[in-house]
Amino acid sequence: MIVVTRMQKFYSSFNQAIKMSEIKNGLVENWIFPFGGYGNAEMQIEFYEKYLKDYLKVVKYEKYYDNNISLNGIKMYFGDGSAALYGDQHIVFYPVATKNSIDGKDSFTFILTQNTKSMVPYGVHTKQTRNALKNHPTFGCGRIENKNRRYCAALIMLDGWKISDDYPVKF
Repeated sequence: MIVVTRMQKFYSSFNQAIKMSEIKNGLVENWIFPFGGYGNAEMQIEFYEKYLKDYLKVVKYEKYYDNNISLNGIKMYFGDGSAALYGDQHIVFYPVATKNSIDGKDSFTFILTQNTKSMVPYGVHTKQTRNALKNHPTFGCGRIENKNRRYCAALIMLDGWKISDDYPVKF
């Protein structure tokens, strides 16, 4: 499935970029993150240009403001047609940049912090169980609402980078 293939490629490429950047910029846990940068895309772009630009294969990038998802920052477009929005340690990955954004189907949330030391699917950093990844009342992948299904990428990763038969979002 193209969604999982692109997501796994993004996950691997982003973490490789972090490792390569650490050679020049020191360990990721010592990087200066633009925490609290909601609405400040300039801080996100400065972070991207300092730590990631030279190591990610991005076709183009731009400031991105979207008050609907409270994640403003930088949007990166990749050669395979996917995109990612980075803002205040959260990264929303879009396997197909032109699709609508239904969490767990068209967009998947990751996180990059000094504590994680790499980019991980949202939920991995809090060590959620598979049941919680599906049924958590706020971020569970099985939520009826199309927003805040932040644990879907973690569920896919936990299931061996595949969409399991009981994956709650239908394609």
